Amino acid sequence: MPVRLAAVVLVLLCACPRPTWGQAAPPRLVVGDADLTSRASPEIQDDVLLLAVNLVARAFGAAVAWDAAAHAATVTGVSGTAVRLTAGLVRAQVDGAARDLPAAPILRDGILWVPGVALLRMLGAYVAVEDDGRTQHALAQVTGVSWRAGGGGLAVRVMATGPVQVDARVLHQPERVVLDVNGAVSRLAAPAQDIGVAGVARVRGGQFHVRPYVTRIVFDLDHAAAFTVAAHPGAVVLAIGDLRPGPAAAASAGPSTVTAVAPSTASAPPAAPSAGGAAAPPAAPRTGEPGSPTGPPSGPSPDASGMAPEPLAMPPLPDFDDHPGAFHVQAVTYDDQGRAGSITIQASQRLTYALHQFVYPDRLAIDVSGGVYLARRHDIEIGSEAVRNIVVSQFALKPNLTRVLVHLHRKVPYAAALTNGGRTLTVTLGNPGRRLARGSAVIIDAGHGGADGGAVGPSGLREADVTLAIARFVRDALAAQGIPAAMTRTDDTTVPLEERPDLAQRDGGILFVSIHANASRSIGPAGTETYYESPESEALARIVQAEVVQALGEPDRGVRTADFYVLANAPMPAVLVETLFITNPPEEAMLRDPAVQRRLAGAIARAIAAFVQASAGRAP
Repeated sequence: MPVRLAAVVLVLLCACPRPTWGQAAPPRLVVGDADLTSRASPEIQDDVLLLAVNLVARAFGAAVAWDAAAHAATVTGVSGTAVRLTAGLVRAQVDGAARDLPAAPILRDGILWVPGVALLRMLGAYVAVEDDGRTQHALAQVTGVSWRAGGGGLAVRVMATGPVQVDARVLHQPERVVLDVNGAVSRLAAPAQDIGVAGVARVRGGQFHVRPYVTRIVFDLDHAAAFTVAAHPGAVVLAIGDLRPGPAAAASAGPSTVTAVAPSTASAPPAAPSAGGAAAPPAAPRTGEPGSPTGPPSGPSPDASGMAPEPLAMPPLPDFDDHPGAFHVQAVTYDDQGRAGSITIQASQRLTYALHQFVYPDRLAIDVSGGVYLARRHDIEIGSEAVRNIVVSQFALKPNLTRVLVHLHRKVPYAAALTNGGRTLTVTLGNPGRRLARGSAVIIDAGHGGADGGAVGPSGLREADVTLAIARFVRDALAAQGIPAAMTRTDDTTVPLEERPDLAQRDGGILFVSIHANASRSIGPAGTETYYESPESEALARIVQAEVVQALGEPDRGVRTADFYVLANAPMPAVLVETLFITNPPEEAMLRDPAVQRRLAGAIARAIAAFVQASAGRAP
């Protein structure tokens, strides 16, 4: 393992009864855009930043109930988590369970001063440490996405642990609604889930960006659809399609509601957000026009929070640009031929086509320029191992465009050929009935091994044994998410340092994560740190560091750069995570515990999945 010596000198000048930081730069705690330490002079107790409980709670959208007799405050977050803090006690109660605090709250002049960072973490915040070491940012975490179908649409709720801001837009070819939750860290358990109702094929999400932190959630649509979105403390409420909750529910949506319509023309550019991040709302239909309600609106009732999206009006579909002699797409058929399948498109005239491949999820679009498809839309259910279904639709009007969209379970090879004087297009899909071999993998590097045992803890725990155990758990956790992984070593064998990047290339590595345990000549240092070498690896390093710190609760030693051999010679995003200090007795005990190893591995696997999803989502 890389051995580093850190010399940290902290000087506290105690010139007055209230502790201060002397000439050193004061600490800063930022929640959203608010610097809490600039709003009130903080207390410093045992190097821990204390702030007024009301100030911290309000900044994260939480409520405070004061128990004067017990000198205690109960802080309830937007996700329902209740934290009880009592003056003079170094233990808090989080939903009834005891949790240690880094310092005891202080009651002074009727104000309870509490460890601000610890309280925010207990409420579900992710706290990021800036490179200056003194600035900490508390961010909400996006914890889940739920939905329900109603009427002709889908009601979606995105849960968060604190206040969030949201931007939404529509993107085309393929159609999708993109939801950016700003100032939020993704804690989604699954990077993608199939929906398959109300024209919404799939939802996928992950950490799209760090610094600034953006969680991106994408809804893949079968066709253009209207949507509304509203941000509330602890939740984002989204409606896709035709949902009409009723007058009372509609009135509950405040000015933060955004409405947009995905135009039905493929040539139109994505909707441009206004200053508030919203596209212009569609015009409401007049009474008696197609689409106007003839009686009381129906639809889903508000959920448990009392919130419901505004009613939507679906845009009318324009008439065809049809005339005698127009170019018609007459038929689309699919032929399953065992080890190969084919799609046949028959047209009235010689056709011009274009093929487009999309990923996450995998799709193949066959666009027939100028085509009129009189049926408007037709779904062909396939159900083979690779081809899920085919949707034939009038994708655009004026100019006309017919799209044949093939929904795939995985990427397949294809070839296209024109016959019958150019009036018949046949697209052959290779091997649609069997699983294709994957040629890429996440590389998990268990540090040391064999003759190189790495560092040794006070009770004799070898670093090489710990890193191998964690690496195996990471591999298994990735496999459960459908992410292929390869290990540079699978047992206690010697793998020379210079061979590890070569193994990564040989196994088709798309990213490289090296797992280590830290060490020091003294038993005091503790915590987690993550290293990277190239700029393309910084985002991965920050996500790994965030997940591991959150999972273990040990000190956050930050993200750093280093020219370690495995980082400098890996031709892919590569990081090295120093999980815990094996030379620190309590942390050595944690590293020895299989439950902690699994928790640590789960954090690394979540980070990898989020990075892979975000990398794909940059061109959603």
